[in-house]
Amino acid sequence: MTSTKTGLPDAIGPAGVETIARAVGVPVIAIAGVTAKHVPELLDAGAWGVAVVGGVYGAPDPVGAVAELLDLLS
Repeated sequence: MTSTKTGLPDAIGPAGVETIARAVGVPVIAIAGVTAKHVPELLDAGAWGVAVVGGVYGAPDPVGAVAELLDLLS
């Protein structure tokens, strides 16, 4: 769940990302509550990429968090 917004529906998780990625012909971006820990499973589920705010902004080492995300996405 994201920490930057309120009033959102429940997260769909990797299974939901996979369902959507299979159903559409455009790149799917996983957003809301994404951290480095979840990136591999989101990519495996068909996400083309991720959008991250809280996973960097709230990290004890934001620079390290960005480096880890970039490594996972390359």
